[in-house]
Amino acid sequence: GWTRDWGATQAEVFTVDSDTTVWGAFTVAWTDTAPDQPTAGLSLTDDNILMYGDGFVCDDGWLNGFVTPGYGAQNARVACRAMGLPWTGATFEAAVGLPFGTFTLDEVVCEGTESSFAECSWSVEHDCSDGEAVRLNCASSQEMNVVLTPEGILMAERDGQMGYVCDDYFDENAARVVCRELGLEYVEFSQGATLDEDNFLVDDVRCTGDEARLQDCDYIGNEQENCGTTEGVSVVCSGDGALNVQLTAENVLTVTNPSGQTGYVCDDNFGQTEAEVVCRELGLSTEGVTYT
Repeated sequence: GWTRDWGATQAEVFTVDSDTTVWGAFTVAWTDTAPDQPTAGLSLTDDNILMYGDGFVCDDGWLNGFVTPGYGAQNARVACRAMGLPWTGATFEAAVGLPFGTFTLDEVVCEGTESSFAECSWSVEHDCSDGEAVRLNCASSQEMNVVLTPEGILMAERDGQMGYVCDDYFDENAARVVCRELGLEYVEFSQGATLDEDNFLVDDVRCTGDEARLQDCDYIGNEQENCGTTEGVSVVCSGDGALNVQLTAENVLTVTNPSGQTGYVCDDNFGQTEAEVVCRELGLSTEGVTYT
């Protein structure tokens, strides 16, 4: 991705050093200069395909490879942030057909905290085919809540959908964030938990450990997850945290207790007043609330 500027001047003496080559009666010198930094020039087509300048961004480096991890979630956030668009819930689609022209940026690798692609690794040289463009969806994060099953398996709930959290890249930092979100203290976590079904909502979680909630970390949603039933996460928390109520996708009431375990609420003595309290705690309207 570097260019080389050549200049020639007549030489009266023959001097050779690390940056100068003497050819006959001429001294030929060069200087290396970096290519234009991709600080600006990012834009989206009407179909939300990511462009850099008058060309497109290739998806190399965005998806998981056989050996190397994919950085698509981080790249998407940085791209949306650089364009001044909502970025916390940014998603992407790879392997998109090139609508016209060619590629002008390739091998983008961001950590997710950068303000523009200029702070990431990238190349202006490419080896991409027509079906390797990137489509972006710049959006704010949907509200996501973490849930621990009675067995301590980590799940997430978003927009009424419940699913498991995959263990890809999940580490102690992420586990500490989970316990913090539940108002509890971290004890331990483990990867490779066996699950009853292949139903993942969250994958490739990367946390610094300072986040207040798991939704504040980098992650990808179920549109791009590549996990199986032996890739669950188990988290153990402790403490005197408050009870946290949640509704499943079927509107069944569950509660997470101070030990971090989640279970159902029995209907004994449960009435209209309790139903209104639940809705109020969830930030929902109590007008017309019903329960069964």
